[in-house]
Amino acid sequence: MDGSILVQSKQLHYHVERKISFMELKVGMSNTIQVIVDESNTAARQGNNLPPVFSTPHMISAMETASYQCIEPALPQGKGSVGTHVNVSHDMAAPIGTEVTVTATVTEIDRRRVEFSVLATCPKGQVGAGTHTRFIIDLNKFQNK
Repeated sequence: MDGSILVQSKQLHYHVERKISFMELKVGMSNTIQVIVDESNTAARQGNNLPPVFSTPHMISAMETASYQCIEPALPQGKGSVGTHVNVSHDMAAPIGTEVTVTATVTEIDRRRVEFSVLATCPKGQVGAGTHTRFIIDLNKFQNK
């Protein structure tokens, strides 16, 4: 056995299928997920008179998902991560039916702080980009606060 597992999951309109190798946390690690824009993740769902395109909150959620899934296999048992900062631009509308590819790449590690560059693209170009920060936490201590 090579120390890896195949993970398949479907939740919150994200389809993830990836081979995870148990590894050390390091700069350059990346993770990519795909999101299909449907009525449930559009701006129109957020309120009246908004267009039926991929909403900024859902784009940011996908960026955070790609980020935590990137480092999760490298964390020791009992550790997790929480997002603490997001700085992104939403550059292009993605209408219903568009497949958006979201990639998170580790750019810096400073003790428990992990920095990512995040990028969302579709066949027509860049949907959004920016940075995201996560902190590694002890799950038991965090949940008992």
